[in-house]
Amino acid sequence: MIQLAAEHGLAVFLDPIETGGWLGMLESNGVAKAYAYGRFLAKRYARFPNIVWLNGNDFQDWRDSIKNALVQAVARGIRSADPHHLQTIELNYPVSASFDNRSLRSLSRLDAVYSYKPVYAKMRRESERKNFAPLVLIEANYEFEDGLPVTLRRQEYLALLSGATGQFYGNKYTWQFLDGWAGKLDTTGSEQLDTSPSSSAAGRGTTWYRIGSTRWCSTASGPSIRKET
Repeated sequence: MIQLAAEHGLAVFLDPIETGGWLGMLESNGVAKAYAYGRFLAKRYARFPNIVWLNGNDFQDWRDSIKNALVQAVARGIRSADPHHLQTIELNYPVSASFDNRSLRSLSRLDAVYSYKPVYAKMRRESERKNFAPLVLIEANYEFEDGLPVTLRRQEYLALLSGATGQFYGNKYTWQFLDGWAGKLDTTGSEQLDTSPSSSAAGRGTTWYRIGSTRWCSTASGPSIRKET
């Protein structure tokens, strides 16, 4: 599937272990096995150029030192076997950014902003860090959930004009594969998202789409590959 994505100019933000529902699996196995698991994944996927490792997903418990150490062990295992692919992490809603988690900051080369508030506020705070990194809007309002097309347009432009290198688009139907999802692909929100980066003051941008548990990436100008999974 990752190879097929590459052939179509798509990059994948690959989540090594989803923290919304799989933290218990890490807790049952411990730090050493979490680290070994990370090394296994890194070796398996090292040859694919179109991957970004996205640790976590709604990682609400990252301030818990035990749970955070387990997620960090997976990330360290990945880095030990494959130091070349980008890594980042999605933390907690309603507002957070990867660099809020100091213990994982050295492993994250992208600062993923997660916000259900006006996105420019957190974007600005992250861009003012002394050790700032490229910013991406990892999650905000989803179409057919809290996001009307006007809301989606607003957060897209605010992200780009606040310095984001790209942003994710979410759709209630496609991330869960609800009945009728195939008829919810060419929507008002997704069509407008394709036009907003090229018409913005930023001039260019990258759009990521969430389909199921996988996040796919395409560029505003066409099918050149960017990294993420």
